[in-house]
Amino acid sequence: MALQTNWLGMQMNLNRISLRQISAARGSTFGIVACGRPASGVNAAISSAVTTIYQSGHNAVGFVDGMNGIMNGDAIALPPHLVSGIEEKGGVAIGTSGLNLQNKAGSMKEKLEKYGISGLIAICGTETGTAMAKLAETGFPVITVPKSMYNNVPGTGMSIGFWTAVNAAATHLRAIKENARSVNGTSLYIAEFEGLYSSALTLFAGNSAGATAVFIPEEYTLEGIRQIVSHSFPNRERLLARIAQTLTVRGEILNTANFLRMIEDDKIAEDDLIMDLPSVAATIAKIMSARKGLRISYGLFPVSQGIARKFMFDPYTFRKDDRKPDSFQTLGLDRSYFVKADKYGKPRFADIDTGTSLLNLTRDAMNGLNMPARVSLVSLNAGLDAMPADGNDNFLGHKLGGKAAELLISGHSGEMVGTESGSVESPVSVIAHSSMPTDYRGFFLPKPVALDSDAYEQFIAKQIWKSNPAVDVSPCLAE
Repeated sequence: MALQTNWLGMQMNLNRISLRQISAARGSTFGIVACGRPASGVNAAISSAVTTIYQSGHNAVGFVDGMNGIMNGDAIALPPHLVSGIEEKGGVAIGTSGLNLQNKAGSMKEKLEKYGISGLIAICGTETGTAMAKLAETGFPVITVPKSMYNNVPGTGMSIGFWTAVNAAATHLRAIKENARSVNGTSLYIAEFEGLYSSALTLFAGNSAGATAVFIPEEYTLEGIRQIVSHSFPNRERLLARIAQTLTVRGEILNTANFLRMIEDDKIAEDDLIMDLPSVAATIAKIMSARKGLRISYGLFPVSQGIARKFMFDPYTFRKDDRKPDSFQTLGLDRSYFVKADKYGKPRFADIDTGTSLLNLTRDAMNGLNMPARVSLVSLNAGLDAMPADGNDNFLGHKLGGKAAELLISGHSGEMVGTESGSVESPVSVIAHSSMPTDYRGFFLPKPVALDSDAYEQFIAKQIWKSNPAVDVSPCLAE
């Protein structure tokens, strides 16, 4: 249970206590719940929502540990003095959990009505946000607030928790880069980030830290490649050449001209595009060789775990009942990996050790160029979602939490508050849950990085001198 220590004595069970004991029949009582992983700035959203609720003459309770608290009736009374200052702390003050009751919306409604809750503010991501949307469909009032350190919630330009994670990850990457710069000999780091469906954290943290080259799955999808082709920016051709050299099309790596021609003529399907990890390793080795010509012997290569979605998989075993795959074998990596299928018959991409595979392949590629190197792997995942919020996420949490409370009190439901653009200072937007795109599982479709955006263009402009340094260029540009 992830409660702040000074709150431990405040927990109650709504199955055994009347809400009238919380306050002397003052207005309505609204619930607040955080679902899924933590995110920096959630506490600011809770504090702002509570303040708005009480200023409107109502009460607030926080459900402990996400949807577990709703189902079990475990809650905390949230008067304004109790939430004062919680925005300075990391984690989630009322606790959260990964429990996702998408298929039990009716049961949640019954529980909440039994407790006397008049409406719910849910601070959640894509999958848990889907469950809260299902709850709203039952007729119970729900307003959701987007939080995700990957900034992958659709319908909003910015999610709570993103910028704190970017800054923390970038600080770590800069330290790694200085380590690589300082040691004698050739040294490179592969920094693996979580995030199967969106690589915003990988891209922005890598950009901020001055990474040598970043590999993200969006660059290996038809939609992403078409966005790059349609968006004119300097050195676009170099980037497209790198992508073409690390993709197989129906089992063959094409030259750049033929690859782009097939894209433009619509002769390639999404399943035809397979990321060739040995070619990615060879590309990294070639980049390091070019940098060595400028006497730069180090490199930093952030990689999104989501590139595993573009690997080749062969169904390995099958279920007897419906003949759906039970497990898969990966092909084309440093070795075969066997992974289980999820309940939809798809590979469990998160179970693939992508970073280690790329590490081994890169070391072999460096040796093949007679450039033995210290190749290291670092995982940037744990803790990034529970840091104390920076100014951006603190501001965004306050803004969205307060707006969610205003909407709920005024009778709105089935909506998410967000921002109109990628700036935390942009106006608040309100989008109906029914307008959110969904994936094959029925969950809100995670928002990928837009490769035709100004942010992506700026990153490529910085990256190109680092990954393709020319002998007539100052080494300062390539560092």
